[in-house]
Amino acid sequence: MIEYAKSRPVASRILYLAFNKTVKTEAQQKFVTAGLQNVKVETAHSLAFDYVIKHSQYKVIQGYKSYEWVDMLGINTGEKHTDYIIANHVNRFISYFCNSNARKVQELQNQEVITESKAKTFVQNFY
Repeated sequence: MIEYAKSRPVASRILYLAFNKTVKTEAQQKFVTAGLQNVKVETAHSLAFDYVIKHSQYKVIQGYKSYEWVDMLGINTGEKHTDYIIANHVNRFISYFCNSNARKVQELQNQEVITESKAKTFVQNFY
């Protein structure tokens, strides 16, 4: 990649997409050492962060707690324990969706990821 970047006109801009942050850091060092200023090294996540987060009012968090889901979604069955169980299922299903190749939530079945028998019964009653 360094030789390719050297062969390009100085005014050209090159995006090098690295697999992860370690590869990104290593590539940045190599391009700097080679004296190449026209190469931008990013990961897919850093590109998304720059595009979506930096130019908006969104905040990145590691994840929501069950009580936060209860508040955000207005879950109120009259039984706090049940509310938190529902919130936990919502959280797990969202994680399942985000880590799948599905384009729509409707393409997934919550029952596919539930293994515990009590949880299966719960989902059958509330899903």
